[in-house]
Amino acid sequence: GTNKHLEPFRVEYDKLYRAQRKSHESEKKLIKRCKELQAEITQNSQKVQTAIKLSQDDQTMIASLNKEIEKHQKMVDDKIKAEKEGKEEIERLKKEKAELEERMEQGAGLSAAQERLVNEMQTKREILMKERDAHRQDLERLHQVQEEMINKAHNLEDDKERGLLQIQSIKEALDQKRSEADAEQRRKEGLDRKLKALRAQQEEHLTEFRAKQQK
Repeated sequence: GTNKHLEPFRVEYDKLYRAQRKSHESEKKLIKRCKELQAEITQNSQKVQTAIKLSQDDQTMIASLNKEIEKHQKMVDDKIKAEKEGKEEIERLKKEKAELEERMEQGAGLSAAQERLVNEMQTKREILMKERDAHRQDLERLHQVQEEMINKAHNLEDDKERGLLQIQSIKEALDQKRSEADAEQRRKEGLDRKLKALRAQQEEHLTEFRAKQQK
């Protein structure tokens, strides 16, 4: 008779025990998942910081390259100006020499001083022509360096753009992981409440059972 009397409580106890164990296992899984998500969030946060740092480094490098390009542009402009002035001087000397030679042909003849002047002009013209050739070579070299720098700056701009896209992608993944973590946390809190209610119910049934045993 007693066993029959206890049967409903045993059934109820088994049911509560199984529910409690299941809830406890679910809670353990949830805690593990929350830890995993937290680790992923930390990892993604570090990735964002690294990507931001790389992007800042690229920006610094771009700014430095732009300064170098400006400096080289000034050198190019100076060389072009010097070449133009040299060319004008060569033309002037050429014209003066031609005038003197024309006078010689007309039989005017040249004094010793004028001959010396013609020779000086010829020498100066040759020097200027050498300088002009040197300027041209410098210009070609400067143009090449400048082109390389511009290409490098463009490549860095592309790297920076890719870096910014990567940051955006990681941030989106981070937001998703945080949402998942929040959802898992809410599930855990729900299970905690359920487990607490089950324990309270179990305690209540045990109290009832003990009260009936004492009768």
